[in-house]
Amino acid sequence: MSQEKTGSNISQLAFRSGEGVPVSGLWRPEHDKCNTAPELWISKLDRFPPCPACGSPARFILLEEVRHISEDSDFL
Repeated sequence: MSQEKTGSNISQLAFRSGEGVPVSGLWRPEHDKCNTAPELWISKLDRFPPCPACGSPARFILLEEVRHISEDSDFL
C-alpha cells in the first residue's frame, strides 16, 4: 500500500499468522479453535505468530499501538 497506515486505521483491520506486523503494539489473536489465547505485544519488525495457546493459525486485531523504546526518536 502506498499510504502509511496509522494505529487508528490498523485497529479496524485483521492480520493473519505469517504476515508482517505493521505497527508495534498489543494484539489479540482470534480464531474458532480456542478462546484462551492471551494478548501479545508484538514488534513491527516481526511476523504474526500462530496462536500462542494452541498453535493454530489466527487473525490478529490491534488493541493498542505501543512502541518499543528503540522506535522512539528521543531515545536514539
